[in-house]
Amino acid sequence: MSILLGLFTFTYYSASASPPTQNPIPYNQEIETSENDAAALTTYQAELQALDILQKKIGNSIQESTILIRTAETLSRISEIQFRMAHRLNIAINKNNYQSTLKKILEITSRYLKQYIKNPGADRALFLRAEANQELGQTTQAIHDFEKVIHYFPQSLDYKKTQFDLYDLLVKEKKFKKALSYWKNFNVHSSESYYPLILERRAFLHYSLNDMSEAIFWIKKELDNVNDESLRELPLLNAVLYYFTALSQKEPNYNMKEAIPFLKNLKPGSSWKKALVRFGHLLRTKDMWNELEYFKKLITFEALEPQNSATFGDPVNVMGFLLSLLETEIQRSKWSQALDTTENIINIYSNKNNNKLSPISSSTFYTDLSRIPLGLQKELSKKESH
Repeated sequence: MSILLGLFTFTYYSASASPPTQNPIPYNQEIETSENDAAALTTYQAELQALDILQKKIGNSIQESTILIRTAETLSRISEIQFRMAHRLNIAINKNNYQSTLKKILEITSRYLKQYIKNPGADRALFLRAEANQELGQTTQAIHDFEKVIHYFPQSLDYKKTQFDLYDLLVKEKKFKKALSYWKNFNVHSSESYYPLILERRAFLHYSLNDMSEAIFWIKKELDNVNDESLRELPLLNAVLYYFTALSQKEPNYNMKEAIPFLKNLKPGSSWKKALVRFGHLLRTKDMWNELEYFKKLITFEALEPQNSATFGDPVNVMGFLLSLLETEIQRSKWSQALDTTENIINIYSNKNNNKLSPISSSTFYTDLSRIPLGLQKELSKKESH
């Protein structure tokens, strides 16, 4: 069996593209960023000192509210720089400076809200205080202030950012119903760049509340509003997860027969392989082997049909699923299923209906793969002899 697994591992990765690598930030760019932050920090600290002097001069006059908001905003900008510097490699700065700045923001904004709650800057003060509490891990206080911005200041310039921040906190606290109640009233025009993100998050909330039909409805709507292939992969894989969840819970209208039509309607494009692999993986996690065998037959049949060449013509679309399945079948000693999977793979690779496959059918990969049935048959005969 170890030989078979070794052969599988070699052939699978030799037929796949190399995994993408993340390029580190160039050293000179890192230095430039650090210098820019240091210069900006000096500027804001000087501004903070000037505001402090001005506030002492005017005392408790009518201009104080404006100075307090300016001070809180300047502290907020300082905290952003401190955060970057505190988390950047090779930059020695005490993270306590960051927390100390956040606490000053709480002090300033709380004073403003106590003395000038009816002034025009109240929404800004609430937002800045909420963000500071959020960063300090004081979730309850942050949620309370974010909710005030949404309820009382829907015209605030911070309204949209507040909605996203509140969503993150409520999801973190697993308050999905409450998050959904706010998200339903978050009206965003479809022309907005972040409109698909609104749809994706709404789908996730329904999924978290175990409402699969609504989750699928909203994730499909997101896919309808995203044309960039690179941005479609995540919602596509989420759609696969939501469909599988409905299927595993035996909800009406969600069955294996409709799985491939469902995936096709999502227009997976270049993400076909990952969608199929994920669906197969999810079936295996629940030991749904009968459903897995049925799905395997369906996609093999689809792949061999000439009229489906536009969807399944590139063997990598189906091979990813079948090879992943084969590995699991071998690991779990499901020899008869593994033999059937291998034969399906060979049939697809040698399919004369697809001229894209002719170079592959004579490759080393195909030759190595054709040897697998002999080993599988031996393992199967051993099992039957016992």
